[in-house]
Amino acid sequence: MNIFALEIWYDEGSICTFYTVRFLDDDRELESETDRFFETYIQRDKYREEGYILFRLLTESIGNKYGATDDFFNRYENKALSLPPKPYSNVEEIIDIGINFPLRLFCYRISKHIVILFNGGIKESKTVQESKSLSMKFYVAQQLVRKIQEAMYDNVVFISENERYLINYDYSTEIKTTLSYSFMKSKTVERLLENTPDDLKIFVDLYADLIVRINYLMEKKGYSQKYLSEKLQKRPSEIHKWLSGNHNFTLKSIAKLEAELGEKLLEVPKTNISLEHEKNYNR
Repeated sequence: MNIFALEIWYDEGSICTFYTVRFLDDDRELESETDRFFETYIQRDKYREEGYILFRLLTESIGNKYGATDDFFNRYENKALSLPPKPYSNVEEIIDIGINFPLRLFCYRISKHIVILFNGGIKESKTVQESKSLSMKFYVAQQLVRKIQEAMYDNVVFISENERYLINYDYSTEIKTTLSYSFMKSKTVERLLENTPDDLKIFVDLYADLIVRINYLMEKKGYSQKYLSEKLQKRPSEIHKWLSGNHNFTLKSIAKLEAELGEKLLEVPKTNISLEHEKNYNR
């Protein structure tokens, strides 16, 4: 395997530090593997929204809110893992992503506080090995995990006292083997943090709150998805889709849910209009 550098990708969250891998080619510094992933898919109109959603899952949910818990790391790909997780959790951000998310990002979780991110692509087949854009990256991820595991086993790299960083055996900034270490920060992360669309931030937050509210009211009233599907005259699979983050709610569907659950799901502030303004408005 080519020589690669292990470098910090994002460490501004309060709980988890993310590293990435950058291959070194004849002393020419190339883009990191994780930067390649986000640069590729956020530049594509078809996957821009999904790219930003995955970016926020990393930096906000894992990095700053929960840490690298089992809820987020349950999709095993041989030695490596991939993100986003399978939606087998009540964590609202995971529910929001749902079951049909098209992107996969390979990674290796060292602890709750340290995750190494690799590259990824589009899952377009039943398995990642069968997906055209993932098969080779799956193989590379296995090799990277093996090299990193060997380095940690041999104490070439170890975890810092505060458990947030990886340290070289001699505390230097570079190891002269097939694994080197750098403190270089990702410019892609800085740009993504600055350019995440406001409407996407609002949508993700609202959607997550809505799903959590619906599930809370169903549990409170003792409603199952089957019962709700019968009352709304919908297929059970459709109700499952609604509640697993794979449905863009319309006002009509929200109104039907509110009527059946008997409580508000969304609240729109009422505006007090002066009599004079009301007269002008109604002319």
